[in-house]
Amino acid sequence: MSHADLDAYRWALENSAILEARSLQSTSKRKDVASSFAPPLPITDPKLAIILHFRIDQICSSAIDLNGISHYPGEEEVLLLPFTLFKVVSIDQHTIGFNQQYEILMENTPVPKNKTWKVIRETN
Repeated sequence: MSHADLDAYRWALENSAILEARSLQSTSKRKDVASSFAPPLPITDPKLAIILHFRIDQICSSAIDLNGISHYPGEEEVLLLPFTLFKVVSIDQHTIGFNQQYEILMENTPVPKNKTWKVIRETN
């Protein structure tokens, strides 16, 4: 991600904004798997290594557990569908020597089932 992307998440955190997934997002329940896709980068690198940690405490129909059908069951993959809503809870920076990695904690904002299609229709 870029510094501008990180700034957008910081703005969302400071303003308690709700963010919407705009595309399919492949995620993992395992932090070590997620970290392998965004290892820490040198502080001088223009790109940032950012782990998005999605916390989903309630049943979410737009978060699909692929564990039983995935080609890589060890990854414990969860697919997040577009229009899934989240709120930024925290942003942490981890520095390891001359490398850094950010972790952004996002909490799912549930949408009542009867409202889901209404929300989708209104955004199109």
